[in-house]
Amino acid sequence: MDGGPRLLLCAPAGGSRGLADAAAAVAVAATPVDGAPPRTLVVDLRDDARRPRGTVLASAAARELEAGLRAGGPLRGAARGRLCFAVAVAADAGPEEALGWALAEEVGADLVVAVCESADFRTLLEAGATVRRAVLVRAERGAGRPLIALLAAELRGRGIPIKAWVAPIGAIGGRRALAGLEPGGDSGRRARRLAAMLVPRPGVGPAGRAG
Repeated sequence: MDGGPRLLLCAPAGGSRGLADAAAAVAVAATPVDGAPPRTLVVDLRDDARRPRGTVLASAAARELEAGLRAGGPLRGAARGRLCFAVAVAADAGPEEALGWALAEEVGADLVVAVCESADFRTLLEAGATVRRAVLVRAERGAGRPLIALLAAELRGRGIPIKAWVAPIGAIGGRRALAGLEPGGDSGRRARRLAAMLVPRPGVGPAGRAG
């Protein structure tokens, strides 16, 4: 598991909203503009995922991923800011197949941030067993805490980092994150802390706390 891409699997707790916003915000924070930033692919594996549109302002790494997805396979992507956002376009491509393609060497992603339905979480977690995994749960205050605690104990016992994003995400910050940009404010700071713990940059260990 030392080489290849990393996987951040993002799922909701119950009916929590703002999962895609939180996932994108952490993906942006994990893709800094300085140095040699990772090629980060955000793939939406949910049933109601919409095909994203590209933006004028996008990094070279994001455009490379977009071009690679266009060359073949069940995914199509769009470069937006620092990130490439993708969905499955093949009618017969289920979440597991789509995730497998996102993690494939041919795509060239260094970090895959996968947004999924809670019902698909277990299957997709095991589908990514050959790479380094981490988990982000989008939760709301007071909702599902006992279940999240049980899941956290299980995953940490397996060496899989897990954190929950509980605080609300503002509408402006959410739109910025979905455009591949820093959300700013409290959400931006929270995203940076979570990224440092879940998908730290090579040579930098996880540190600090988040909530």
